[in-house]
Amino acid sequence: MQVRRFTRADGSVIVADIGGDSQDPAVLLIHGTGESRHVWAGLARALVAAGRYVISTDLRGHGESDDSSDGDYSSATMVEDLRRIVEEIDCPVAVVGHRLGGLLALSLAAELGPDRVPALVVIDASPDADSSALDQQRQPLASGEGYADLAEAAQRLGHLRPSLAREALLRRVMRQREDGRWHWRIDPAFLHGPAECRVDLVRDRADFIESFAAVKCPVLFVRTEEQSLLGVNAETRLQQINPHAQFHDLIADSNGQAVAEEVLAEVVGILESHMRRDPDRPICGGIDPQSLRQALSCFATGVTVLTTTGEDGTPVGLTANSFCSVSLDPPLILFCIDRKASSLELFEAADSFAVNVLHIGQQELSNQFVRKGIDRFSGTGWEFWGSKAPIVQDSLASLECEKFQVLDGGDHRIFIGRVREVLFDPTRDPLLFFQGKYRRVHVPH
Repeated sequence: MQVRRFTRADGSVIVADIGGDSQDPAVLLIHGTGESRHVWAGLARALVAAGRYVISTDLRGHGESDDSSDGDYSSATMVEDLRRIVEEIDCPVAVVGHRLGGLLALSLAAELGPDRVPALVVIDASPDADSSALDQQRQPLASGEGYADLAEAAQRLGHLRPSLAREALLRRVMRQREDGRWHWRIDPAFLHGPAECRVDLVRDRADFIESFAAVKCPVLFVRTEEQSLLGVNAETRLQQINPHAQFHDLIADSNGQAVAEEVLAEVVGILESHMRRDPDRPICGGIDPQSLRQALSCFATGVTVLTTTGEDGTPVGLTANSFCSVSLDPPLILFCIDRKASSLELFEAADSFAVNVLHIGQQELSNQFVRKGIDRFSGTGWEFWGSKAPIVQDSLASLECEKFQVLDGGDHRIFIGRVREVLFDPTRDPLLFFQGKYRRVHVPH
């Protein structure tokens, strides 16, 4: 990402991070009150990797953008800043906004129309949020006392603004003043200036609703926090205002990374639907081994540890992702083992084996069962059921099988097993493998 400065009408500067190929579909990221563009760092990098041209901006009076020389922080003025960015980018731009950024995005989309803003994602915001919810969200920002240190700030924000309650992130959106206390990296006039010069979400509520009703592009509302301004009953109410609205609830568990990745999936999903990449761009092809490997890596798979025992009872195992279901009646599964694998002969000689499907927390276990010259079962909990196939404890799913058939499969051998017993935990999240890398996804239950 590179820093770029956009000049406002009064000569002051809005600072943004820009990344990706300008020929790819553009995405504008807008943060919420008291935040800065740094809250989007992970999402911005991921969107660039997904083939998007990303503009992540600091709102006026926030982060590294200039303060307003005349103290004007009205919603209309802030939308005008964003409009100038979109016009300078000079291409259709999808917009993703968090809290205040989401409300400004609605106004921007209504003003510019679907040709310039073809898709919106609004996170934890609602144009008709009630005043009590707004007051609760404003509370940690309104005080001028600051915080003794970042640990205190994170602790006090834990319930009200969990998306910010991390010291590493707070260091980017707060600054330490001469008195040693930490304060928001925001112009105080944004919060405490004359009422007519500030964004007032209660006063401006009718305007935001009117803008939302005028939006013609698809709008995806995403709820990620218990204290979200997007209330639990928002769907029916907002769809009556605008039938283009869609909703997705991603209330976080303790795994914030999983929620962040699911937000990315939702954003990329709406972009693929309404702002697809150029279909005429060069693509890869060929039937040489390298091209075939790359093509097959486009099929996302789970990750398993295959296990059996040698003649002396020693447990044997290896990591594999070539696993699938064959039949439910009879219950058959298959997996493939490379002919060069050192454990191939042991699997061919065994009467039984097990397939252990790994969950999101077992990436290191997957790596362990790839390494050579070590005891792969060291430190790994395992047990026997009815056969001599080691069952890896705490897996997402384990299937104990008897050998049904072994077939030739070119440079691999294909093992078909008849399932004898299974154990699984449907509340866990899977460990995935895609394009040569581990991937994670959070599945709401």
